[in-house]
Amino acid sequence: MKQSAKVNHSLIDLLLEHGEQQFFLEVKCVTHVANHVAMFPDAPTLRGKKHINTLMKLAENGVGAGVLFSVQRPDARKIRPYYEMDPEFAKLLHKATEKGVRIFTQTLAFKPPSTVALKANSPSFSFT
Repeated sequence: MKQSAKVNHSLIDLLLEHGEQQFFLEVKCVTHVANHVAMFPDAPTLRGKKHINTLMKLAENGVGAGVLFSVQRPDARKIRPYYEMDPEFAKLLHKATEKGVRIFTQTLAFKPPSTVALKANSPSFSFT
């Protein structure tokens, strides 16, 4: 595993390698939750769109690529793009998944004073 892998003009958070196989993973922290629905991004994001474009190009060239939405709130039951905040990001993310970019989720719950509980594949992701 390599942190901060440079791809063209983007810096992707992680490069995972297994033999000759590579998988680029961008991590997005999610803190906005309303009515048990987490939404990303919580502000318009040029950088986020740049990362999604980079991951999409990798996937189109047969290289593994994905986004991990790390939800920082245990009350979220679902996560979706925040269309109302950044419709371009939402459309781009949808297009990227059609090109092979994978989406992963996890919930982190901080339990003071020194514990973090991680729940993989939660909350569920949906475009609606």
